This record gives sequence, C-alpha cells and structure tokens, in this order.
Amino acid sequence: TYVLLMCAILFGMTVLFTKREKLSLSDVNMVPDSNTARRLLMGFIIGCVITGLMLLAVFNLTAVQFSVSASQSLLPFMIGTLVIIPAALMEKILFRGYPFFRLSNVIHIRWTVLITAVLFGLYPYNENVSVLSVLLGPGVWGVVFGTAAYISKSLAVPLGLHIAANFMQAVFGMKEYV
Repeated sequence: TYVLLMCAILFGMTVLFTKREKLSLSDVNMVPDSNTARRLLMGFIIGCVITGLMLLAVFNLTAVQFSVSASQSLLPFMIGTLVIIPAALMEKILFRGYPFFRLSNVIHIRWTVLITAVLFGLYPYNENVSVLSVLLGPGVWGVVFGTAAYISKSLAVPLGLHIAANFMQAVFGMKEYV
C-alpha cells in the first residue's frame, strides 16, 4: 500500500512539475508507448543476466553456498515478491523520471548519472549499514539504472533491470519480501 501510494504521489508531483514547465509526460519518459513492454522485457532479461553473473561470481569466488530452503513455499514467495514491481517503479519515478530529466538538461549526463546513483545508493541507508556498503551495492546499481535510462530514453529498461535484480536476489535469499 505504501509503495502504491508513493507511486501515485510521485506521479502527481511529476504531472505538476511538467505542467509548470510546459512539458508533457512523454518529454520525461513517463508515458508508455508501443515499445514499453519490449523494453521492460529487455531490461528484465539483461537484469537477470547481470545478477546471474554476479551470483555465479559470489558462489564461485567466496565461501557462500547455495542451498534450497525446505521452509519456503512457492505461492507465498511469489505473492510476497509482487511488492518488487511497485517498489521498483516508485524508485524509477523518483530517481530516473522528472528529476533525472531535469538534471540531465542542466549538467552533463555523466554527472547526472553519478549524482542520482549516489542519492539512490544513500536512499536505503540507516544505522545498521555502512555508507560504503550502500554506495557499493545500490549505488553501483544506480549507475546501471541511470545509464539504462539515458541510453534507452525510457523508464521501462531500468525498471525491468531493477525488477530482475531484486527478484533474483529474493530467489537466492539475499532479499526478503515475505
């Protein structure tokens, strides 16, 4: 409920800001088009590949081992992980929507990607994690998402990447949604 409410609030703020600047929602990549589903799927596939390669490296280069949990059942897991979609959408609207567009019109795209990646990385920061860990985890993903948003001129590709990364991490027990 929280993430759906935040999506609505962020979308409403985007509408207000774009109207104030006499822009359309398509100017800030917020309107789905005929290629949106294809871009979302492409982002999801690329996200699965990137996350899969990272997980392979972790399992092969560290002492971390993969094991199947007998206590987890598929249906509650799938229902619980549905929150990934609106949560990723909320973050894409916030970090890759209007603010990303506006900033990229004022400063070089490299700085835009870096600034939004740092902010994205710091977003989950709390007293239980180090600044370095959020910058090297979500912060690096922020660079990937920002680059994907810039190259694709779409929120769909980074959204697909984000959904895939979070889903793969949940499947391998690195994130808990249920």
